[in-house]
Amino acid sequence: MVKFLTDQDFNARIITQLRHRIPGLDLMSVRDVGLASTPDPFILEWAADYGRVVLTHDINTMKPLAQNRVDADLPMSGLIVVRQQLGVGHAIDSIELIARTTAEGGLEGQIITIGRLSPGFTEG
Repeated sequence: MVKFLTDQDFNARIITQLRHRIPGLDLMSVRDVGLASTPDPFILEWAADYGRVVLTHDINTMKPLAQNRVDADLPMSGLIVVRQQLGVGHAIDSIELIARTTAEGGLEGQIITIGRLSPGFTEG
């Protein structure tokens, strides 16, 4: 099963419900591992070193940084960006599906965005 690392501002309700739905889920936060105020590039590096997929809401920073790691052929265990506009229930369902169906290491180099853009918005 996938091991996760949530960034600083990841929705606590999502974390709580995921832990409730999937007993034994290996999900840690940056606070748990002493990286609470660490810049995003180092969080991605740490996650890669420990084989953890990063869960974040930060599409503007984390997604390009993760893509830079992939483009530079650096290890990147995976990034899942959950749009904040997405309902909590949908976010939980989507992450649960990924957690239950993906083997450890199965998201290496992958960047997944959960949730759609609102009409009239473009992704940068």
